[in-house]
Amino acid sequence: IETTVDLDCFSSSIPSPTRPSIPTANMKLLKAIIIAMGMSSTASANTNTQKGIRAMILANKELASVQMRSLMAAMECKDCIHCIEGKALVDGVEMSCQDACDGDCCVGEDGPDELPLGPCDEFTGVLERNGACSGVLSCARANIAYVSDSCVGFGACARASSVDKIVNRSCVGIYSCTGIGDEGGRIHLLDDSCRGDAACYEDIFNCNFSTNPGPCTKMAVAYGHVGDVVSSCNGKEACANLAEAGGVVRKLEFSCNDHAACL
Repeated sequence: IETTVDLDCFSSSIPSPTRPSIPTANMKLLKAIIIAMGMSSTASANTNTQKGIRAMILANKELASVQMRSLMAAMECKDCIHCIEGKALVDGVEMSCQDACDGDCCVGEDGPDELPLGPCDEFTGVLERNGACSGVLSCARANIAYVSDSCVGFGACARASSVDKIVNRSCVGIYSCTGIGDEGGRIHLLDDSCRGDAACYEDIFNCNFSTNPGPCTKMAVAYGHVGDVVSSCNGKEACANLAEAGGVVRKLEFSCNDHAACL
């Protein structure tokens, strides 16, 4: 079978974060992040070290904002899997996020031969152990600070960029949220939203989501900004390309729930 899966056009450009205060009780988690980012694992947990860490994070603006927001999410969720570029640290041992999930998240086979990535390969963010990021390429190359019970389906959240939270069965379906926040966009919250398959779901391996988008495919692309989306954008192409090219949508509630409703 010839396969065509076009994920290469997605990239992220993320604004610089504000440094959070890091409690002493979370130094173990902090050390894990330092190791995963390739920093010195012997750094002490004092103010100067925190400033140094922030400086190093800021040097990589592509992931900085998501990494800091996901750090805060990880502090609040003790049983979550915290991933940086597809890797997690469990009891001092580095492994893939998929292995760390142990069947509770990042569930799915590798992608086709031209893109043989696991469901969470190169993913940065925090995952709840409740089926988050399940499906072939579901969260591959994505930067999402926190995912819970969402991003389910072939390429559902692949290459999503600079998203704060995706929760409550959001982004469920083939290519449902592929490429959201691309090219410098920003999305705060998807809650009970963006469910449905791309129009070409019957031919999944030859689906071109650029011409056959899912409900929220490429939302907020090119410096767009979307705030809270709650119980909205459920349906084929419902909110595809919403707030693109610098557009701003501050809030959607119980809206755009039909085929191409807010396309």
